[in-house]
Amino acid sequence: MKNLILSLLLTLSLSVSSQKLALNQIDEDTGYHITTTEFYTIGASDSQGGLMASFVRIVSNGDHYFVKVKSTESNFGCSGNTDSYIQFLLEDGTMIELSNDIMDSDCNGDSISGFVITKDQFIKLRSKKLYKIKFNQGRGYANYRIAGEYYVHQLAVALIQ
Repeated sequence: MKNLILSLLLTLSLSVSSQKLALNQIDEDTGYHITTTEFYTIGASDSQGGLMASFVRIVSNGDHYFVKVKSTESNFGCSGNTDSYIQFLLEDGTMIELSNDIMDSDCNGDSISGFVITKDQFIKLRSKKLYKIKFNQGRGYANYRIAGEYYVHQLAVALIQ
């Protein structure tokens, strides 16, 4: 009986942390190792909108990290907007703000913004739980409570496993 319970707990813990990678390959031209998670919901707002994110890691002369973000809210603006930002408020009260959207300009309602994450910021995101997220795409912002299948720190950890 003990073995059965232990086996079930192990299976559950493995299934809880099984985020899917959209990409895990070596680029033939550059030799860079690129790892990207699928897009997952990471936040929900009071207006029933959601916030989705995909984390990216590129290994070339060190590690480089990025987060791609898209909102299901009404149009907040365009990706590629230098006024765009995302703020991650951690449970310990610290905030990580990423700004200067690096994506090409796109004004579709489902445009994807992209932000560089420093190694220190990445370490904080993968080791601490979030309390709240604020996302601005130039024309306005929304606050999101944490929601979704995986926490942000679980997505970040998936890149380095």
